[in-house]
Amino acid sequence: YDKNISGEALKEWFDFQRRVTTEALQWRQYNIFSRQLTLRLALRYRDKKIVSPTRATVKTRVYAECQREMLEIIDMFSKWTHWLMVVLKETELLRLDSTTSVPLHKRCWEHFKKKVEANLHDWIKYNTHLKSFWEYKYRSIISGEFYETVTFRRYLAGHCR
Repeated sequence: YDKNISGEALKEWFDFQRRVTTEALQWRQYNIFSRQLTLRLALRYRDKKIVSPTRATVKTRVYAECQREMLEIIDMFSKWTHWLMVVLKETELLRLDSTTSVPLHKRCWEHFKKKVEANLHDWIKYNTHLKSFWEYKYRSIISGEFYETVTFRRYLAGHCR
């Protein structure tokens, strides 16, 4: 058992843990900001047909549905980042277990792997929801609105000289 290799492996684990923790905290802050902004805009413009102070974005059923689904995605992502933080905190508790001869970095990686594998089905479901359903559903809406915006701008350019 080479103590030097174990020390490097332990450093790799702690570097990974620190990087993931930092990114998860940043994402949680972004999630909180996004949710507050989305809710604030919905509240501010709930009784108005125009939903943007800078552009004439018309409030439609599709817009409201997209807004609701965006909040669901923000909530879902927030739950996953919270889960990730909990798992990383659990690995901290492994330091306290002195009854095993297995190196700490191996116990941390095994614990992390076991938790991820236990929730793999949910991760796949979440990813499928984002990639398949949401992207496919709104791709046509976004491309349609883009086409309408370009057409409207061309119309204005031709008539408002």
